[in-house]
Amino acid sequence: MTVTSGTILVSPQELQEKAELAYGRIADCSSALDKISRTLAASDSYWQGDAGDAARLVCNAVVQDARDALEELKGYPKDLLAYQGLYSEVIFRTESLANAVSDYTLA
Repeated sequence: MTVTSGTILVSPQELQEKAELAYGRIADCSSALDKISRTLAASDSYWQGDAGDAARLVCNAVVQDARDALEELKGYPKDLLAYQGLYSEVIFRTESLANAVSDYTLA
């Protein structure tokens, strides 16, 4: 991000890079939660009784909360890509207008 004269400039390319990074991190978190869920499911063979059941119940609730949060975060990269499209369009239009105006400047 560049700051010039109090204006924050974000390039469309930066937005795309951040969206791709976010997609990857969300996928990594989802994979980690899947692994945790598989480990919890397998623990019933050695972690038995009420304590094991209670622990699995609590852990599964935490995993579900994390999945819910990830589900909400999945919209973030899409938003960044939408902004990237808007920024690209605005930059193109602004440059076109600037070029058109420069043709009509008074000498």
